Amino acid sequence: MVSIRDVLVYGRMACSSLFAFVALCWVLGMGGVAHAQNFNVKLYDPVANPYAILGQHTSRGSGHFFLYGQLSTNYANDLLIGVYNNQITTRPIAHRLTSEFALGFGMWNRLDVALSLPVHWGQWRADFPNPGDDNMVTGLGDMRLHVKGTILENKKFGGFGLAAVLEVGVPLGPEDELMRSPSVYFAPRLVLDYRWKDNLAITLNVAYRLQDKATLRDIVVDDELRLGLGVEIPLFFEGTTVLGELASLVNFGETNAQTVSPAQLTLPLEAMVGVRWRHRSGFQVSFGTGMGLTTGLGAPDFRFFVNLGYGRGLFEKPKKDPAKDPMLATRRTPPVRRDVKPPARRDVKPDTQRVAVKDATPPPFKKEKPISPSNFDKAAAADPDPDGDGIPGAKDRCPNQAEDFDSFKDDDGCPDLDNDRDGIPDKVDKCPLKPETINGIKDDDGCPDKGQGRVLLTKGSIKILDRVFFDSGSDRLKPKSFGILDQVAGVIRANWQIRLILVEGHTDSQGNREMNVDLSERRARRVMAYLVQKGVAQTRLTAKGYGPKKPIMSNKTRKGRAKNRRVEFKILKVFVPKRSQRSAGGAK
Repeated sequence: MVSIRDVLVYGRMACSSLFAFVALCWVLGMGGVAHAQNFNVKLYDPVANPYAILGQHTSRGSGHFFLYGQLSTNYANDLLIGVYNNQITTRPIAHRLTSEFALGFGMWNRLDVALSLPVHWGQWRADFPNPGDDNMVTGLGDMRLHVKGTILENKKFGGFGLAAVLEVGVPLGPEDELMRSPSVYFAPRLVLDYRWKDNLAITLNVAYRLQDKATLRDIVVDDELRLGLGVEIPLFFEGTTVLGELASLVNFGETNAQTVSPAQLTLPLEAMVGVRWRHRSGFQVSFGTGMGLTTGLGAPDFRFFVNLGYGRGLFEKPKKDPAKDPMLATRRTPPVRRDVKPPARRDVKPDTQRVAVKDATPPPFKKEKPISPSNFDKAAAADPDPDGDGIPGAKDRCPNQAEDFDSFKDDDGCPDLDNDRDGIPDKVDKCPLKPETINGIKDDDGCPDKGQGRVLLTKGSIKILDRVFFDSGSDRLKPKSFGILDQVAGVIRANWQIRLILVEGHTDSQGNREMNVDLSERRARRVMAYLVQKGVAQTRLTAKGYGPKKPIMSNKTRKGRAKNRRVEFKILKVFVPKRSQRSAGGAK
C-alpha cells in the first residue's frame, strides 16, 4: 500500500527534478543565435508511454507510481534531398539509423513525465556527382522531456479524453550535421482522443514548436505547427493491436526567406503502420514500417522501426505463473467441506423452493400511471393471462397452468411433467420419481447419484465450493472448471423460478487496474457463454466485470489474492406466479 509519506517524497523529488531540468534548458537556450545546418530533420519522435500510439500521445495515464522504460530503433531513407530541374542532385541525409532510450514515470493516474535521449548510430550522406565523397557521422540528437497532464479521463466522459503536454528539447548533437535543433525548443501540445470499451482508440495531436530560426541554402526553418493522427485497433489475438499514424508539420520559416525552397512549398506527410503486442507482465513490443506520402522536408521515402518497452508499478510485485502458484495448482484444490450439505430436494414442496431476494437490485424501470379499472378490464379481456406466467393467452396452450421454464418447450405456456421437481422433464428423465442429485456425476439423466454437490442455492446467490480457473492473463476456461460450471447450469435449469442471474468476474489488484476490469468482464462473459451452451436460456443471464473493486480478502498476501480471483453468481430476479386479477372477477 502506498503511504502518504511515499507520495510526498516521490512527488517532491519529481517536482524538484522537473524544475531543475527546465532551468537548465533556459540557461542553455539563452542567446540562441542559430547556426547554419543546425536543425533536425524528422517527423517521427517515439513517445515513451505504454498507451501512446507510435509518435502520438493519448490522454490515458500510465498509472500511479508507474515506471516505464522504452528502447526505440528506426531506420529512415532520404530524409533530406536536393532537387534541381526536377532531378535529385544531392542527398544530405540519405540514410539514418537511430535508437532512442527513454524512461517514463506516472503519478496519480493523471501525470506522466518522460525523458528521451536519441543516439544516431549512423547518418550517411550521398552526393550523386561524387559518390566517393560519401561519409558517415554519428552523434546525439535532442534530449526531450515530456510532461503530460490528463484533463478528462476516457472512462468518465463517455470515451472522450483530453490531455495537455509540454515538450522541452535540448540540442546535444554535433554542429552542422542536421542532427540537432537550432536551439532549446518548447512545444506545448493538446491531445484529444476517444477510446471504445474494446480498447479501440483514435487520437488527434496538435502542437506548436517554438525554436530559433536556422537556414541551409534556400531552406529556412523556424517555428512549426505539428499535427498528428493516430489509431489503435485490437486484433483477435490476446494483447495484439494494429497501430496507424499520420504526421505532418507546417513550417513558418519561408515567410522570412527571400527565396522559397521547393521542399518548403510541399507539406510533409508521413504514414506509418505497425503491430503491437502487450503481455500482462508489462512487456510490450511493436514493429512496423512507414513512408512519406509527399516529398516535403522530413518525410522519408520509407522507414522501419522496432520498439521494446517494459513497465510496472513500483509498489507492485510481478505476477507469478498460475501453474507455479500453490493456490492455483491442480493438486491443491480447495478441501471438501464435510459440514455443508446440499439442501434436500426430495421432500420439498414446490412453494417452499421459491427464493425470496430482498436485497437484489432489479433493472431500472420507468414509472407509469396506474391503469384505470375500465382499461384493465378491456386489456385483460383482449388477451388474458390467468396463470401469470408472462405468456399471453393467445399463445398460451395452458392458460390456467403456469409455464415452469425448465429449458424444455418453454414457449408453449404449459408446465412439463416433472414429478420429482429436479428440473428434468419426465419425458427424458430416467428416474421420474427420484430427483437428480446435482454433483457432477451424470447430472442430465435424472437419477440420484452418490456424492456431494459443490453448488449451493442460497438466498440471493448461487455459491460454488470450487473455483473457476482460467489461463493466465486470458479469458479461456481451463478444462478442470467444466465440472463445477456444469453443476451451476444444472442448478439454474432445475430452479425455473430464477429469472435473472448476474455472473460477476473479479480479479486481484496486481497489474493495471483498467486491464484487470477488462479481463474480469471478458471472463464473466465467457462463463455466461458456457452456461448457455449447457442449456441455460441466455435471457436468464447477464455478466459484469468488476476487476479489483470488490476484494473479499487482503491483496497483500498470496492467499488473499488467490481468493479475490473469483467468479460469483448473484440472483437478481425471481418469478413468483400470482393469480390474475381478471380471473378473480376483474379490476376492483
